[in-house]
Amino acid sequence: MFDASFDPTYAPRPLWGVCMDHPFNRMPESRACTPTLWVLDLQTGDERQATPDEQAVYESLEQVDGVESAADTRDIRSVYRSSDGTKVAWLENADPVSYPGAGAPLTIFASLPNEERCLADECRGYFSDLWWRQDLTELIFVRNQGAALGAVGFYAWQPGKAAVRTILETDDQINDCHFRNDRVICLRAGPTRPARVVSIDLIDGVERTLVDPNPEFRSIGFTRVRKIEWKDGFGNDTFGHLVYPAGYRQGQRYPLVIVQYRSRGFLRGGTGNEYPIHLLAANGFAVLSFDRPRDWQNMGKIPGWSEDENKDSRWLYKRRRALTALEIVVDRLVDEGIVDPDRVGITGLSDGAETTFFSLIHSDRFAAAATSGGVWAPGTFDLKGHSAWRGFMQEIGLGQLGGAHDSNWSDLAVTLNAPKVQAPILMQVAEHELLSGLSSYMALNDADKPVEMLVFPDEYHVKWQPKHRYNIYRRNVQWFKFWFMEQEDPDPVDPGQYVRWQKLRERHQANLKALEQVQRPTEPHEAQTTAGLGGE
Repeated sequence: MFDASFDPTYAPRPLWGVCMDHPFNRMPESRACTPTLWVLDLQTGDERQATPDEQAVYESLEQVDGVESAADTRDIRSVYRSSDGTKVAWLENADPVSYPGAGAPLTIFASLPNEERCLADECRGYFSDLWWRQDLTELIFVRNQGAALGAVGFYAWQPGKAAVRTILETDDQINDCHFRNDRVICLRAGPTRPARVVSIDLIDGVERTLVDPNPEFRSIGFTRVRKIEWKDGFGNDTFGHLVYPAGYRQGQRYPLVIVQYRSRGFLRGGTGNEYPIHLLAANGFAVLSFDRPRDWQNMGKIPGWSEDENKDSRWLYKRRRALTALEIVVDRLVDEGIVDPDRVGITGLSDGAETTFFSLIHSDRFAAAATSGGVWAPGTFDLKGHSAWRGFMQEIGLGQLGGAHDSNWSDLAVTLNAPKVQAPILMQVAEHELLSGLSSYMALNDADKPVEMLVFPDEYHVKWQPKHRYNIYRRNVQWFKFWFMEQEDPDPVDPGQYVRWQKLRERHQANLKALEQVQRPTEPHEAQTTAGLGGE
């Protein structure tokens, strides 16, 4: 039965899901399921379905004694109980009138049993974890902070005190933390250090490495990495990491490759891990690992996730945020004398691909591109079938062509803007996303643009096969060396690669020459001759 479980842009069969509840992937009623609560005996390993009384106890864990009566007026998001159940803390949206949205900044409260509110600045914002210390004297919490929430801080609050105690603050990525007595065991990663298992003392902040699964990385000579913070064209904070090229010399300009769209923890290959940042740097490229800006004020003030996306996409706000941020930082790196303005490349998967194609349509700063797929086009609306994606696209103003959505598509779709794209593009797409990327490729190819697309079998959105990932790495590096350094690798990914790319270069040069002739200023005598044809 062809119903909402199909998304033809991914597969010609139903996409099975387990109790999915997401605007993109909701299953139809015929495939819905109801989760049930089970009890596991930790000593015997026996499992059984919970009794009604146990169900009630479980549900009470999400309630806070003494404030249930105010549930209609208070916006309590998460509840954290001590191991003995005697103390409780929670995150609450303390100003739901000003911030009714899902992205509202939250405030820490505790009940001992009397309710207390933490008044320190660190106790309001965005949090990832809270725990009670074993002796119940302090509440430990982990806070996302800094520009675009790109840093993390561990703090301790003793209810009744106005100030908090700082345990640890870092730009590294620390996540998947588990509390153990007065220590937390987490994964920690930095720009040049892959994730390792560490233990952090919650009294003095001293860290100890428990397991380093990649000890070989200690001997790798990474190039310099510099964190950069700035604002996009709308005033939103953003950041990125500039990875300097091997052998960098001050005063020399280098080609730049932009990798999107998150830049946190170990710098691998961007979202989807296809554009090897440190390998590009080792081959002489400056690399900007870019963290796409978000409008946290907007997310906090607009209720509902889809309404936030509505603003992002109906007015193409998300795309313009990213493009203005990239233009600003590229200009800055050019002004610093690091980047050659004529050799700036851009890459991306998923949202990063959307930003890549939008940038190629609306900006002339990018001289070559590589993407992991195509982007939405008017035909995508019909290809989504009955799936929830179709309704979502309509909500955000990307519905059927020929109506109120035309202005959005005319700004966004490559299929309607192929003549504007001047940069050569390499597309390496998953088999199950070929259909959604095909229209972008065909529009560019029909417009005689230098574009190449390769398709990887048995791959979905994020490619998983090691051989594919390895060849994608190599081809992306070879692609940018070909266009920005005029170098051909003696060991190409496939034998006919450079023959094809030379033909793309000829096509590209012909396009640039034709564009130059169109844009060539009119000579004075030509202007007079043209004016004379008017008969006046």
